[in-house]
Amino acid sequence: MKLYLNLILAFLITSGLILSSCKKKKECTAVITVTDELSNKMSGATVRLYYTDTSSNGSAGTIDETQITDANGEATFTFDLEAILFIDAYNDTLSGSGIIRLTLGETSEETVVIK
Repeated sequence: MKLYLNLILAFLITSGLILSSCKKKKECTAVITVTDELSNKMSGATVRLYYTDTSSNGSAGTIDETQITDANGEATFTFDLEAILFIDAYNDTLSGSGIIRLTLGETSEETVVIK
């Protein structure tokens, strides 16, 4: 009887660990680096990631996030779903654009040159 209870307990613990590991939330991370034409990293630049989709049934999905680059010229964004997003980067006088693909559970990196 004691062996039977120990087996049931071991099964429940193992099942709990397996099920909890399946429920871990994965995110998509985008790291955008902004440089000038000489490959100097640009701190203080505005980076916008965006996408708008209007389906045939009239519903729309929109992503529109903006951040400022840090001292390393990088802006980091986190999203819950995979996507392909447009990138706009600019400061007072320069601008550039690009596209980035986000993959679930991964960090995607893209460099935008502003001219």
